[in-house]
Amino acid sequence: MALRRIVSCLALVSLSLSGLVAACVGDDPVGSTADAAVDTSTTPTTTGTSTSGPDSAVPPTDGATNADADAGGPKCGFPGEACCAAPFVACNVGTACASNRCVADDLWVVGDYVDISTFKHNGVSAHYDGTKWTAGPALGTDNIPYGVWGTAPDAYRAVTNRGKIWLLSGNRWLQCGNFGCSDPQTTAELYGINGFGGSDFWVGGVNVMYQCGGSTCTAKRDGLPATWGQGNFAGTSSRDLWYSQFDRAFHFNGTAWTIHPGIQARAIWARATNDVWGGDKQLQHYDGARWSQAYAVAGLPTNPLITAISGTTTDDVWAVGYGGSTAFALHWDGAAWTKLDLPSGAGQVNSVFAVSKTEAYAVSFTGGIFKWDGAIWSSMTLPVMPNAGNWQSIFGSARARP
Repeated sequence: MALRRIVSCLALVSLSLSGLVAACVGDDPVGSTADAAVDTSTTPTTTGTSTSGPDSAVPPTDGATNADADAGGPKCGFPGEACCAAPFVACNVGTACASNRCVADDLWVVGDYVDISTFKHNGVSAHYDGTKWTAGPALGTDNIPYGVWGTAPDAYRAVTNRGKIWLLSGNRWLQCGNFGCSDPQTTAELYGINGFGGSDFWVGGVNVMYQCGGSTCTAKRDGLPATWGQGNFAGTSSRDLWYSQFDRAFHFNGTAWTIHPGIQARAIWARATNDVWGGDKQLQHYDGARWSQAYAVAGLPTNPLITAISGTTTDDVWAVGYGGSTAFALHWDGAAWTKLDLPSGAGQVNSVFAVSKTEAYAVSFTGGIFKWDGAIWSSMTLPVMPNAGNWQSIFGSARARP
């Protein structure tokens, strides 16, 4: 990335000094392994399912992309768009140029497998580089990672049933609290993680809620009920944050939480303060003032459960789930929800990450990984792993155009 920045700057020597500085600064990567270890990343990120997709509050990571758009040129550099021509960086963080399109080249999945010799759940991970999935480092023994989130290829964190935050550092996951990165020091199960940079992220679980950054995590319980369960985060900032709770949702305004009762909110995703989707057995939309009636979707299996939601724009939102042993994917096009088929045997699909209108990914508790290519969902080749993973969560560092 450093070499790419130098080449971009040299190519722009004929521009004004201000233009050169803007181009150099705009091409900086978001975070580094060292940055992540000391929680210095500050680039905003999007929220959704523990596993959610982008939102409108995220600025571009490549200043060159906005420069060509402001000049009236074609949009480029963001997921699903054409690759930017020189001297601009071809594609933004989390994507690479393939067939003149910016596609995701940085996705992580986390999950677990059962060690038959001890009957304990051990944490596993896998990484997608835009071409293939490969087995990643382990996340501890007797440990189930429930959520993963990151802002750049070298700035990911995961949360587990043991109340721990794990930090990706090079080719290994480090347990925070032992290595200086922020950790809540709790034994409660952590299910959700999301945030707005390494110095401002949230973790939550059974009766616990923390805002983390630097080397500390601070409990944020004002306005919350006495007890609550597992959930996931969504929002545009730490002043507009949601936490899902099956038949209710919690909203944080920067000071205290407010409870939104009687809604469908096993899963939640937010693109803006007035564009929030919640789902459980059905789907509801929040317009900034009130929640809609449930949306009817044809073709769902008996007793459906919506487990995750992710999107990129107002007319590109995915919801996934299952009913019995039948998995399903639902797509919102700005006017209606439509059911689309997942591969046969997909099982309990429980996490989705949307990249663009022509690219999205979902994972199954039964070990499958699936890709949307703009036309169909198909199974991806699984990484070669010593033990088959029960995938819990998927996330990537690619961000849609604001």
